[in-house]
Amino acid sequence: MATKVIGDFQVYAKTATVVFGDTSATRLWDLPAHAHVIDIIVDVQTAFDAGNKHLDIGVFGNTDYFANNVDVSGTGRAAVTVLEGGEDLGSRLTEVQIEVDAAGSTVGECTVTFLYYCFDRSHLH
Repeated sequence: MATKVIGDFQVYAKTATVVFGDTSATRLWDLPAHAHVIDIIVDVQTAFDAGNKHLDIGVFGNTDYFANNVDVSGTGRAAVTVLEGGEDLGSRLTEVQIEVDAAGSTVGECTVTFLYYCFDRSHLH
């Protein structure tokens, strides 16, 4: 999915489903070189029912790089404060990881969507 924005740049979206069992750092996908994260959307379909009921979204080695303690205790769109938004992620692929802090949950499901653009389109895949 791509939507035109300023000039000839496009906004891209990557979406993944996260469930209650993803309690250790779990790889969602890779962002291309020189990606700039615009927004992160977390939609909770089924509330997580135990533990701290939060999730962290980050990179390999720093699972709260993009967002820390996103509340997934209720259904609907979760409030996400994007840390490091708009920053050029560098010349290599960036492995996006998520970690759910909901130990003991028996239910819980949400979708995580990244909106980003990229100056260097040669690395898009």
